[in-house]
Amino acid sequence: MTPDPQKTPPPAEDALRPHSYDGIQEYDKRLPNWWLMTLYGAIIFSIGYWACYEWWHALPDPTAVVQTELARIETAKLSSVKTLDDASLWQMSRNPAFVESGHAAFTANCVSCHLASLRGKAENPTAIGASLIGTRWITGGHPVELIATVTKGTARGMPAWGPVLGARRITEVVAYVLSYHQPGEPIEIVSSPSAVVVPVVEPVPGSEQLSDSWQASVWSPPAPQPIAVMRMVSPRTLERAFVFGFVFVIFVPSFQGGFSCVVKGHVTGTMPVSAFW
Repeated sequence: MTPDPQKTPPPAEDALRPHSYDGIQEYDKRLPNWWLMTLYGAIIFSIGYWACYEWWHALPDPTAVVQTELARIETAKLSSVKTLDDASLWQMSRNPAFVESGHAAFTANCVSCHLASLRGKAENPTAIGASLIGTRWITGGHPVELIATVTKGTARGMPAWGPVLGARRITEVVAYVLSYHQPGEPIEIVSSPSAVVVPVVEPVPGSEQLSDSWQASVWSPPAPQPIAVMRMVSPRTLERAFVFGFVFVIFVPSFQGGFSCVVKGHVTGTMPVSAFW
């Protein structure tokens, strides 16, 4: 019987690789191009991802994003407080948003009497207002007392700022003043602005988040410190370094032609590491 020349011969079976694992052999076939392109694209993406975060800092730091969002939530929560007390005002004085707004309101309305440094007459005898820094106060140094003083004014010449600023801005100004103080510090009542002594001001922990212009008006920058040769590496950086190294150690050898995941009679996604070299 003569074979039909028009009939396509059956395709030959693909060659097998010489090694055998538990009786399973692999076809000697190259991985599909779409699979290799996915792998190469993932590697290129990992390099770009690393560069954007660690080298160029083009993307926002996740930790900073979380802290900013937490601060926003705290600001909204504090803004909705209906009854102000010492505890809530102290908390506002540690919130950067309240302190920044209070600094702006203080600069626009209070600097002419209390000076930009808040030291008032203690810094310049010709100033009108008393010092707002230290533990000595004329009309009371508790947060709620400061609110009452700013709102209603004093008999010594300080006008009532309640109708001018409103409750919200007065709260922000008091929060700004309190950012120079610590909760629980002693309070001494004096009868004259000249008796208010200005101590050495130390920066409040966490106030480095405020604007540089405000910090410059509060204290001088600290003396330069020696730069350490090594710095602490964040866990996120170590995690990315591990992933980056894993990609190169495990998958880069497949660039030389790819490796087969199709075995005789089976399709598998795993392969012994020794077969990569």
